[in-house]
Amino acid sequence: RSAFRTANGHIGLGPRAMRPGDVTVALVGGAVPFILRPRDGYHLLVGECYVHGVMYEELLDQGEDNIKGLEWFHIY
Repeated sequence: RSAFRTANGHIGLGPRAMRPGDVTVALVGGAVPFILRPRDGYHLLVGECYVHGVMYEELLDQGEDNIKGLEWFHIY
């Protein structure tokens, strides 16, 4: 595992394969956030991660007003 900081300043732990430019997402139905790597119109799944204060249940507890919106990802 490797430590990282998101663009919003959250601290987390993720797979060693992470690179600058990867994105952290909470996928609907997922219990933990994931790291995705943007690639020519789709995303590669790098792996799951831990981001302090950003586990899926914690996001839901914040209410719909605090969720920025849904975005579709093509993941390979």
